Formats: sequence, C-alpha cells, structure tokens
Amino acid sequence: MVIHEPYRGVKLTEKGRKIALNVLRRHRLAERLLTDILHLDWSEAHEAACKLEHALPADVIKPLEKTLGHPKTCPHGNPIPTACGGIIEQKSEPLVNLSPKVSGIIVKIIEEKAEVLQHLATLGLKPGVCVEVEKKASFGDPVTIKVGEASHALDYKVASIINVKRTDGKMRDDDGVTFIRSEEWRKWNHKFCRGWSMERQRGRPKSRERLGIPKKARGYGSNPGH
Repeated sequence: MVIHEPYRGVKLTEKGRKIALNVLRRHRLAERLLTDILHLDWSEAHEAACKLEHALPADVIKPLEKTLGHPKTCPHGNPIPTACGGIIEQKSEPLVNLSPKVSGIIVKIIEEKAEVLQHLATLGLKPGVCVEVEKKASFGDPVTIKVGEASHALDYKVASIINVKRTDGKMRDDDGVTFIRSEEWRKWNHKFCRGWSMERQRGRPKSRERLGIPKKARGYGSNPGH
C-alpha cells in the first residue's frame, strides 16, 4: 500500500492510491447525499460522511451518483474523484494571494471542520460566492474582504483555506452564461436601454451583440440588476 524511502518519507503505491481515491469518492458522494437529499447542514456533513462512507456498498455508488445528478464537487467545493480514479480540479488559489481591489469566486473550502464552516456560512462565504479583498496588511494579519455590501475581517488562517478563482470583472459558467460585476453590468444595462430606445425610434432595435454585450449575461455582486 505504501512505499517508504529513507529521508524522503512515505508515499502510496499505485494500488494504495486507487484505494484512497475510492474512499474519497465514497466520502464526497456521501456528503452530497447528506446535504442534497437529507438536507443536513454543510458543517455537519463531513463528520457524518466519515461514518457513512464505509456503509455504502460498491453497487450503490453509481446509482447514488446518478440520483444526485453526477455532482462534480462535494458541498465544500472539493472535487469528487471519477469512477476511474480521475480528479478534475478547477484552477484556484488561496484567497490570501489576492491583492486589494482584486475579486474572486469562491471555488472550495479546503478545511472541513464544523466550527470553521459554521463561521463561514454566517458570513455568506460558500462556493460560488464572489468576494473582493479590501485590505491586506503583513503576512499573518487579518484580511478584510467584501461580500456584497458587507465587509468582514478574516483571520489569516481562515482566509488561507478559502480557494478562489480570480475574476477580471467577468466570469463564464458551465452553461456559457457570462457573469458581470454589478458596476459594469449597470453600465452595460444603461447602454443597452439607451441604444435600444434610440434605435427603436428608427424602427430597428439593436441587439445586445451589436452593443457589445454577451447574448447570455447576468450581473453578480450587490444589486446586479436584470
């Protein structure tokens, strides 16, 4: 299962790796079952799944995955290994890497302790939420972030377990919908309405594409508009 190399530590054999990935797959699917079907709070799912994962028969895993809609991640955003043992990891980095005024979409929470998850939930910090770093001091000091209109000071260690995907003002989801920060969205929305009104008088309303606005677009952040 493991190979020990002097002065280099221990690593899994190929067989050990497959077993570990299988256990991880069961665990994260169990977390999804607990939160999505049984509506258990996400802060309690990890510990409960540690017990449930060993009780799930091998022939139940595939039907369970299908029932859950083939989720790609656990409730905390961490990837669920495929049946073949592959892991599709979305590119992300620790929130503490971002500079002030830089935004990111939360991808995953890499530490799943109940008290930490409860705290993050009270601040509205879950996968899919947009955050902006407002203030960073020296290494180890609290990181001030903005979520919507609210600002929060996060302990450095807590901020370091939140992985985000940087945004440049726009983010595209799996369905091809472009999400635009609220400030930019309001500008585009005003541009569209003004252009549409002017062109309507000429008998040919402009489309979003002609105005430079993606066909599929939504605002995100505080009061994004429609």
